[in-house]
Amino acid sequence: MLNPSSIDTAMESLSKLGQIEFVPAGGILFREGGAHRGVFLVLDGTVETFMVDDELQTYTVLHQYCAGQLVGFNMASVVGSQVSIRARTDCKVCLLSSDIQQTLASGTHTESPSYILLLQHSLVSINHNPARSFNEQQQSSPVVDAIVKRSVIAQNSLLSWPEDRIDLLIADIADAVNRQAWELADAAIAETGMGVVAHRVQKILLGTMEVAASLQGQPGSGALAIESPNVDTITVPMGVILGLIPVTNPVETLVFKVLIALKSRNAIVLSCHRKARQVSLRTVKIIREVLAKHEASPDLVQTPDLPPKRELTNLLMSHPDISFILATGGTNMVRSAYRSGTPSIGVGKGNAPVWVCHDAHLQQVAEHIVTSKAFDNGVVCGSENNLIVDHDIEQPFISALVDAGAAVLNAKETLRLLNVAFADGHLDEQWLGKSAQAICQAAGISRSSTIELIVVPQSTQQLDSALFREKLAPIVSMVTVRGEQQALSVTRAVLSNEGRGHTAIIHTHDQRRIEAFAQAADVCRVLVNSPGTQGCIGACNGLALSWTLGCGTAGGSSTSDNVTYRHLQNTKRIAHATPAVTHAEKDVRKLA
Repeated sequence: MLNPSSIDTAMESLSKLGQIEFVPAGGILFREGGAHRGVFLVLDGTVETFMVDDELQTYTVLHQYCAGQLVGFNMASVVGSQVSIRARTDCKVCLLSSDIQQTLASGTHTESPSYILLLQHSLVSINHNPARSFNEQQQSSPVVDAIVKRSVIAQNSLLSWPEDRIDLLIADIADAVNRQAWELADAAIAETGMGVVAHRVQKILLGTMEVAASLQGQPGSGALAIESPNVDTITVPMGVILGLIPVTNPVETLVFKVLIALKSRNAIVLSCHRKARQVSLRTVKIIREVLAKHEASPDLVQTPDLPPKRELTNLLMSHPDISFILATGGTNMVRSAYRSGTPSIGVGKGNAPVWVCHDAHLQQVAEHIVTSKAFDNGVVCGSENNLIVDHDIEQPFISALVDAGAAVLNAKETLRLLNVAFADGHLDEQWLGKSAQAICQAAGISRSSTIELIVVPQSTQQLDSALFREKLAPIVSMVTVRGEQQALSVTRAVLSNEGRGHTAIIHTHDQRRIEAFAQAADVCRVLVNSPGTQGCIGACNGLALSWTLGCGTAGGSSTSDNVTYRHLQNTKRIAHATPAVTHAEKDVRKLA
C-alpha cells in the first residue's frame, strides 16, 4: 500500500507545475472528440470518466478518481475520443499540460518520481476497483425500454387466440418466407459470404414449412393435462423471448425461433448478427406483413432498427421484461447470455467425431459424409468434422471418398492447406462457409474433377492439431485406429478439445458397438448411420426438428434437447390433496 503522506507530498509538488481549476459538480473537464489537453490531477473531490451512446441514450461510468489520482493519462491509447471526463462532485483539479506530462513520464524531470508515484496510485485504484461491466451497471435505455414495452403489449394480445388461429398464422408465415427462399438465400450469401444458394433454399424450406408442419395440431399454451392422479398441468407462455441469431444460418434460425415463439404464445425480439443484418431485416419485414394480415400485432416480432452492437444486445439480455433468451451463435455471445441474469438456453460448438466401422457400407457412408459436410459449405455445426476409420478398411474407404467427390490430401498438400487456411492455428475466418474447390485453389491443390470435400489424414499423435477442432467449412480430419478401444479413446480426445455435448456419429450395424460409442462420446446426440447435417437437426430421424441444439452441461448448455416451442413454456401444476385414509382402511390394506 502506498504511503498517504508520500501521496500528499507528491500532490503538492505536481500542483505547482500546472493550472489549478475549480469545477462544480457535473462540470465537464474533457468532452469526447475534443483536443487532448493533458492530464488532470485530482486535488479534492471526485472525478469520473464516462461514455454516452446517443443512439441508445445510455450513460456509462467507466472509472471514478479521487484526490491524488491522475485522470486522462491513458485517454489516447485506450479509448480515445469516445470518453469524456466530468466532476462527480465539486472538485479542485490541476491540469498538467501534454508537454509537462510527457516530460514527467520520460523520467527526466525533477518531479518525475512524484508523477510516477501518483500514476502508480491511480493504476492500483483502477485495478482494484475495475469499472463494472455493462450488465452489472443495470443500465436502462429509453430506446430499448420502448421496444420491449411494445413486445409486452403485443404478447398480451396473443393470449386469447385459439390454437387453430395460431396454427394458421404459423403456416402463413412459413409459406410467405419460403416463397422468397431463393431471393433470401441469394441475399444471405451476398451479405455473409457463406454458403451455397441451392442448399440455403433447402435449409429455408426446413426452417419454415417443415417446422410449421411439425407444430400443427400440437397442444399450445393453456393446454390442460393429467400428470398424475392428483396433479393436473397447464402450460403457460414465458412472455417476451430474446432470440440471438447467428451469421451462419440467419434466415432459417430466425424463422424457426419466430415460429416456436408464436406457437407458445410469446413475443420475440431478435438480435441478429451484424454481418447478416440486411437479410435478417428483410426476413422480419416479410413476417410482420403476415402478422398484420392476420390482425396480429406486428410487434410480436421485432428487431431493433439500430446498428447491431454488443451494448444493444447486452441491454436487451438484461432487461427485466425479457423473460428468456434463446442464444444461438458464438461462444462469447452464449456466455454473455448466461451471465445476463436472464434465464437462457445457449448452444455450444460442434465438432462431431465420426466412427466408420469395418462393417459399414463404405460407399453409402462416403456419400453421406461428402454430401453432408459439403452441404452449404459446412456451416452446420452438427456436421461431420473428424473421421475415425477402422484400419482394415482404410484404403477401400479412401477410394469410396474419392469416388464421392472428396480430395484426400497427401503430406505436401496438407502443409499447403495449413499454411493457407490455418495460418494462425485455427481456420481463418475468410474460409468459413467457402467451397472446398475455392479453398483448394487458394492452396494450390487440384484434382481432375470438382472437389466437394477436403479430407486431411492425420495420426493419433496429432490430436491437438487445429484440424481436430470445429471447422465450419468442407474440411474434415481423418485418423485410422486399430480396435474398438482406440476408436473410443480418440473419440473422447477429440471431444475434449472441442464439441462436448453436441453430436457424434457412428456407422455400423453392430448394436454393441453403438452402445459402447454412445457411452464413450460425451454428447447429447449420437447419430447412427446418418449424415450429420441432416441428422442433428432432426430432418432424417426421430429427433425434434430444430435449429437450436442444446448441448447439455458438458457443452455449457442448460438443456440437452433439440429445442422446440415446449422449451418456451412454463408448466403450472394443480396439485390436489390426497384423500384422507382411516386407520381401519390402512390396517385392511396391510393385511391385503
